[in-house]
Amino acid sequence: FFKGLPEKTTVRYHNGPIVSPLNDPLLPDYTVLAHFRTEVGLYPPQKGTMVNTPAIVSASFGRGRVVSISPHPEATNGLKSMIGTSIRWANGKTAAKPVKAGKAD
Repeated sequence: FFKGLPEKTTVRYHNGPIVSPLNDPLLPDYTVLAHFRTEVGLYPPQKGTMVNTPAIVSASFGRGRVVSISPHPEATNGLKSMIGTSIRWANGKTAAKPVKAGKAD
């Protein structure tokens, strides 16, 4: 999906959402495009809630497609292209398809 970018990298994070499955049969499955492998937490209740959760997800929804990016690649050198790639994919301007990382549990 994000061709030419490193498989593992550090990206700016500033209180973006932590994604977890809703298990709602009316919502489509989502594809995980990237995971958090470390965490940022300011308060004790946050500890342990971020590691191995999805950082970037995509899905079909209604008649369109969506990409949700929790961290800030637009504020990280070398990762700004992720925004344009995501927008083009979501509006159907590219045939690129996310690699299925497995159904979220």
